[in-house]
Amino acid sequence: MASASPQRNVGTIVTGLCPGGSNYKCCRDGSSPSGECTFASSRFANSATIAAFFRGQGITDLKALAVILGNLQQESSLNPLACEAYGGPASSLYNCPIKLSGSYYMTGVGLLQWSDPGNLPGRRTNFFNYCKTNRLNPDSVATQLAFLAQESQWQKVLPCFQTKGKEMGTVWNNAGATDNTYWKCAARWTGWGTAGSRATYATQWYNSCQ
Repeated sequence: MASASPQRNVGTIVTGLCPGGSNYKCCRDGSSPSGECTFASSRFANSATIAAFFRGQGITDLKALAVILGNLQQESSLNPLACEAYGGPASSLYNCPIKLSGSYYMTGVGLLQWSDPGNLPGRRTNFFNYCKTNRLNPDSVATQLAFLAQESQWQKVLPCFQTKGKEMGTVWNNAGATDNTYWKCAARWTGWGTAGSRATYATQWYNSCQ
């Protein structure tokens, strides 16, 4: 699913942070107090929350985080209500249908567009079962990130993303992505699909923090 490009967070004007009278104002940028880029974006309301989650997973290289965000932007525009069958958000993921288009079943839901292979149980089914078993709201970003964290596909690539110093790379698929790139991690994680503008989005996320 294609989506809009991120923009640098230009900051928020605040008072009470600068010495002098109340008429002195500071412009707070999109960085955390420690100076880390938060990946906050006025276009993507969940970007900072998502980036913070992956930082909590021990991923600190900006290039790795940018590749992750670029992939999620391609998949869902970072919208937890993204529904492949609708080509946009659903009112709830429980309302997102399975749609047959030619010989292809459109089943993707959520941030990562978890899908079933055809009409057989797969990652989409696992996601909904996880939500029901744990009595969690499938439409919540927190629920989707919690599900993501326990998926075997993520656990296998987590050390790859945690390794600092890799290049971003430009090739998404397993066949072309080289071992010393974060794209190799991403290809093993997301599964096969449309490459789309993942690399462009990732570069934009990275540049927004420079």
